[in-house]
Amino acid sequence: MRMLGPEVFLLLVPLAGLIALAAWRGRRSLPSWRRITSALVRIAMAASLLFGLARPIVPQSTAEGIRLVLLLDASRSVADADRAAALDSFAELVAAAPRESDAAIVRFAGRAEVYRNPVLASELDDPEWRARAARIEDASPLDPGRTDLAAAIDLARGLVSPTAATRFVLATDGNTATALRSEALETLRARGAPMFVSPISRPDPSDAALESASFPASVEPGLPFDVKATVRAAQDRAVGVRVLLDDREIARRDVAADVPPVPITFERIVAEPGAHRVVVEVLGDELPENDRIEGPVVVRDKPRLLVVGNAAASPFPAALGVQDFAVDVVAELPKGDDLAALEGYAATVLLSQPAAPADESTAMRLRRYVKDFGGGLLVFGGPKESRLEALRTAPPTLAGLLPVDVIEEPTEKPPEPLPEPPTTPPADEPPKPTPKDKPVIKRIVGSTLTLVLAIDKSGSMAGEKMELVKAAALAAARTLDPEDSIAVLAFDSEPHWIVPLMAAREYPRIRAAVERLEAGGGTRFVPVLQCAREALEHTPTRIRHVILFTDGATDELADFKKIAADMAQEKITVSTLGIMGKDFESKTLTEIAEYGGGRFDVALNVKQIPQIFVTEVGRVVGEAQIARDDEQKKADDAAKADADLEQKAPTPPVVKNEPKKPDAKPPEREAPKPSKPRRVRIGDPSAMLAGISPRTIPSVGRVNPTRARLSSTVALEAFDDETTAPLLVSWSFGLGRVAVFTSDAGEDAAADWPAWSEYPKLWGQVMRSIRRVPESIAVARDLSPGEPPEEDRKRTANRALLESVARATGGTVSPDPTAVLEPSGVTRTVDEPFSFAWLVLALVLLPIDVAIRRLGT
Repeated sequence: MRMLGPEVFLLLVPLAGLIALAAWRGRRSLPSWRRITSALVRIAMAASLLFGLARPIVPQSTAEGIRLVLLLDASRSVADADRAAALDSFAELVAAAPRESDAAIVRFAGRAEVYRNPVLASELDDPEWRARAARIEDASPLDPGRTDLAAAIDLARGLVSPTAATRFVLATDGNTATALRSEALETLRARGAPMFVSPISRPDPSDAALESASFPASVEPGLPFDVKATVRAAQDRAVGVRVLLDDREIARRDVAADVPPVPITFERIVAEPGAHRVVVEVLGDELPENDRIEGPVVVRDKPRLLVVGNAAASPFPAALGVQDFAVDVVAELPKGDDLAALEGYAATVLLSQPAAPADESTAMRLRRYVKDFGGGLLVFGGPKESRLEALRTAPPTLAGLLPVDVIEEPTEKPPEPLPEPPTTPPADEPPKPTPKDKPVIKRIVGSTLTLVLAIDKSGSMAGEKMELVKAAALAAARTLDPEDSIAVLAFDSEPHWIVPLMAAREYPRIRAAVERLEAGGGTRFVPVLQCAREALEHTPTRIRHVILFTDGATDELADFKKIAADMAQEKITVSTLGIMGKDFESKTLTEIAEYGGGRFDVALNVKQIPQIFVTEVGRVVGEAQIARDDEQKKADDAAKADADLEQKAPTPPVVKNEPKKPDAKPPEREAPKPSKPRRVRIGDPSAMLAGISPRTIPSVGRVNPTRARLSSTVALEAFDDETTAPLLVSWSFGLGRVAVFTSDAGEDAAADWPAWSEYPKLWGQVMRSIRRVPESIAVARDLSPGEPPEEDRKRTANRALLESVARATGGTVSPDPTAVLEPSGVTRTVDEPFSFAWLVLALVLLPIDVAIRRLGT
C-alpha cells in the first residue's frame, strides 16, 4: 500500500491531544470503561479519517483482455512489401485475440507517431487499408532517411493499458541511428509489457547509385556535348546506365560499378536548337530512389561575335559566317562605362589596331568584359600600316590583357659615311663631338607583386576540395608575371611552408611542392596570418597580398580586426575565400577581408572553388600589371627626357679658317628589303588546331615582334633559318580567354591564308576556344565516397540488438502467435484507490461514539 497524500498524518498529534483532553474532561460524568471505550472509538475514527484523506492505493492483479501494439519500422531501409507483410501478420494476431482486446499501431523512422489507436478489427481486415499504412513517401514527416528506435519505445510506454495485459510487437531490421535507453526497456518489463520482436531481414543486393551527373546548361548550335556521370555500388557488380533526351533513349552502356565511384562519359550528343530535358539513370537496380538525375539543356542559336575594325577588305568575317557564327562588324568599340554593349557577344575581335581603344575607360571596360564576364578576345597584328607596336601608346589596361609582350623590332645599322680627309685643327679648337646614337629605352624587368596563398589543410579539406584547391593554386602561379613572387602556406592548427617565397618562373618547383599537399588537422587563423605577415613585411615589392582559403571556422578568441588592420597599415592586404558547409562561419572571414583591405568571396559548392580563386588572383594580377605599366611609363618618360637634354646640348663653335674638304658624295642608302616569308609550324598542343594538318599551313610574311608570356600557350610559331617568333598565342585571363595573332587576318602579310582550305575551320575553332563557355549543371547527391546513405542500404537485421530488446522486456524474438496472446506468466497489476472506504468507516464510528457517551447516562 502507498499513499498519495501522506502529509495529512501530520494532523495525528493534534487530534490525539484533543481526544486525550476530551477523555480527561469527562472523568467525572462518565464511568471509566465508557470513557476509555469512547477514546478508543475516537482514535479509530480519527485514523480512518486520516487514511481517507491520505488516499491510499493498493495494487490489484487483473487480466481483462489484451492490448496489442505494433511498432512498425517506416524507414527506407525497410521495403513497403516488408511492412505490408508485418501488417498482415498483425491483422491475424488481432483476429485471434480475445473479444475484449484492443490494438494500436505506432510507425517510426527518424520520428515516431501513433498511426491509429485503437485499430478496429474491420480496418485490419481491409487489404487496401493495410497497403496505405505500409506505404511511406520520401516527403513523409516521419523522416524516412533515418531510424530512431529509442523514440518509438518512449512513445510506446504511453500506450501501456492500465486494465489489460499489454503486448508489443516490434517489426524492424534493428538498424537504428540512436542508442537505446535501458531504463525505458526496464520500465516496460516492470509494467508487464513484454516486446516480441519480428526481425525484417533481407539479403543485401549491393545497391548501385548514380552519385552525380553533369552536362552543359547551354550548347552552341550544331556542336555536340558530353554527359558525364559517376556510378558507385556497395560491392562489385555490373549495371546499365542510359541517357534519355526528351524521354528518348540516345545512349546506353554497361559498366562495372564498384565502391570507389566509377566515372562514365557519353560523348558527342547532338540536339536541335531549343530547350531539352536530359535524364541519366541506372538500370536494373532494386533501389530506384538514387538511380536517376535529370536537368535542362538549352541548345542556343548561333553565337554572336563582335568584329571591330575595317573589315571591308578582310576575309575574316566571311570565314566566321561559314562556321555558324552571327557576326556584327563595327568600326570602333562601343562607348560607355558599362558592359551592356558587349555582354550579348560571346567574343570580341580587334581586327586592326586603329580599332583598339585609345582611352583608359574603354580599355578597362574591355578588361572587365574578359576578366569578370568571361568574354573572349582575339587581337590581330593588323596590316603593314598598323602594327602591334601601337600598343606601346595604348592604355596599359589593354596591354595587360594580352598573352604577349610587344618588344622592339631590331633595326639595321645605317651605312658608315666615307672617311673625311685628315685635317689638323688649330691647337685651340676643341675636339669635334662624335654624334651619339639615340638612346634605346629598355623595359623594366623586376618583381611588382608578392602573393602568399594561405590554404586550409585541415581534415575537412580531404578529397575533392583539396584537389581543386591545389589546381587553383597552380593556376594562380601560372597567371603571375615570371618575375613576380609567390608562396604557398598551408595551415591547420599551425602554419606549414609548402612553397617558400620564390619567383613565378620557378613553376616546376612550385608544382612539385603543391602536388604533395595533403589534408589533416584542425583550423586556426592567427598563426598563419602572423607567419604570412613576417614573410612579407621585409619584401620590397609594390603589391603584397595574402589570400586565405578555408572551409570552416576557428575556435580562437582573437581580435582579427586588429590583426588585419595592422597588416593593411604595413601595406599587406588580405583577402579571404571560403566554401559553404555545415561548419562554415563567414563573420570572421568578412572582418579579416574588410579590415585587411581585400575582398571576401565564398563558393557555394566545391565546383566553384577554382572560379573564386581565379577571380581574386586575376584582380590582384591586374593591379600588379597596372602598377608595372606605371613604372614602365615613368622610366620611358625619364629616358626620353634625358635624350632630349642631350640633343639640346650646345655645339662647339666652327672654325672659319678650316681647310676646304674635298667634295665627297655620300653613298645612297639601300631601300629596306621586303620581309622574307616565314614558314609556320604547330607549337603547344591546343584545341584550336584540332584536325589541322601542319603541312598545309601557308607561310606568312612579316610578323610583329613579340615575346610570349610565361603562362601562355603558343599554338603556332613562325620561323626561318635564323629566328622563331610566336604567331598564335592564347591564355586565360580571369574568367575569359584572350588570343593574339601576330600577323594580319589575310590582308597583307598573310595574303595566302584566305585561299587555304582550312582557313574558315581554323578561325572557327579559335573562336570556339576563346568564346564565353556556357556554365555546366552538376547534380550530385550528398554521398560519402563509396558508401551509400544509411537508409539507402538494404542490409540484414541487427539480431544482436533485437535479442537484447526482447530479453530486457521479457519478450522473445520471432515468437509464435500463441505465445504473444498467452496472458499467463505476466502479472498485470492495477492500482486501486481505497479512500472512500476509510471515510465511510469514520462516519460509521461517529454515531457509535455518540451512543457510548449518551446512552444509559
